[in-house]
Amino acid sequence: MKLATYEHNGQVRCGAVKNGRLVDLTDEFGSVKAILEGGDSAIQRAEAAVAEASDTTPESKVRY
Repeated sequence: MKLATYEHNGQVRCGAVKNGRLVDLTDEFGSVKAILEGGDSAIQRAEAAVAEASDTTPESKVRY
């Protein structure tokens, strides 16, 4: 899983890249740093959220 901090619609977000699209994880985690500091359980929760995500944003619509 590739984690990213990015800007979308003027807001800084955190998420994961899935097939060229971003899954927004901001509401659940707040930041990439929080995911990493949360250890294995946070990473597992993030992976589950990414696997279940249907609402994604194309990478072409964000700025890293």
